[in-house]
Amino acid sequence: MSAYMAYLKKNILTVITCIVLLASVFIVYTVFAIPNKYDATAVITTDTSASSYIKVIKSEGYIDDVSKQYSLSKDEIINSLDINGNGHMLTLRSRTTDAMTSKKIVDCLVTRLIKYHPQITVKQNATVAAHPSSPSLLVNGALGGLCGLIVGLVIIGIQMKRKGKDQA
Repeated sequence: MSAYMAYLKKNILTVITCIVLLASVFIVYTVFAIPNKYDATAVITTDTSASSYIKVIKSEGYIDDVSKQYSLSKDEIINSLDINGNGHMLTLRSRTTDAMTSKKIVDCLVTRLIKYHPQITVKQNATVAAHPSSPSLLVNGALGGLCGLIVGLVIIGIQMKRKGKDQA
């Protein structure tokens, strides 16, 4: 183990190069290849268990209403939705590549829900997101750096093993 550490110290530049290179590749890929996603979230207080409203919101009628009103496909709407119920609190989130579209989806669903269930209250209206919620440059850069560390250590291990065979 001490021989490996000595060899690692001697060739640390290889590991650092791998870390910087792969972190850079991950960041460039994140910036240019992964589309930004924007969240819009509304929080609703219900009179009964919030879980009973989740099925209602995901029903055909609610999704059709949004689809017709904003010319969006049903699959696009369903795939963008994340609805969670906790006690009497219902959180309705839409994540799309356009901030306004996310807000429109949430607003339309909340408006329809209030229309047919006036006993619920909107605790927090959806707002247009100023910044994308994903992807994260920091997380992807860190993942790239971690991959670079692993690749660098593997390269050092292979070089050390080859050097050992050459000496034998």
